[in-house]
Amino acid sequence: MIANASSVLQSVSSEATMQIAKEFACDLPIPFRFYLSGELGCGKTTFVRGLLCGFAAIEQVRSPTFALVEIYQVHNHRIAHMDFYRCRYGSEWLDAGLSETIDQTDLCLIEWPEKAIDLPQPDIHLIIEDGESEQQRKLAFNAYTRQGKKCLARV
Repeated sequence: MIANASSVLQSVSSEATMQIAKEFACDLPIPFRFYLSGELGCGKTTFVRGLLCGFAAIEQVRSPTFALVEIYQVHNHRIAHMDFYRCRYGSEWLDAGLSETIDQTDLCLIEWPEKAIDLPQPDIHLIIEDGESEQQRKLAFNAYTRQGKKCLARV
C-alpha cells in the first residue's frame, strides 16, 4: 500500500488554475485517474480544461454535466471526462456501464466522485475550495498511487 502524499497550491484566478493544470499534464503517466471535488463553480471543469489542453492540446472541452461522460480520442489516447453531479444514486454510474469506460481509457477525469460508490482508486484526488477572495482557490492534491506521487512531486 502506498502512503498518501499531498500538496496544497493556491490559485489566484481561473487562468492560474488552468496553468497549474497544464503543469500537471506534462509527462502525465498513462493510464491515469484524476478525481476532482468541490462546490459548484469552484473550478473543477476549468482545471480539466487546462489539463486536457496541456496533455492532448484539446482546446474545446465540453462539460459532461448533462451527458455524464465526454470521450475524446486524441492521437493514441482515449480520454474520458465524467461528471457525476446529476447522479441520483451511488451506483448510477455502474448501471450506465461506465466501469468499462473507466477501465478502457488512458486518462480518466471524474468530477463529483463522492456521488458514486465503488469507484476505483484515483491516482490523484483534487479538492478545490474557495480562497480568501472571489477568484482565489485552494487546490488540495492527494496522491494514492506511485504514479500519483511521482506526478505530484513534479509540480
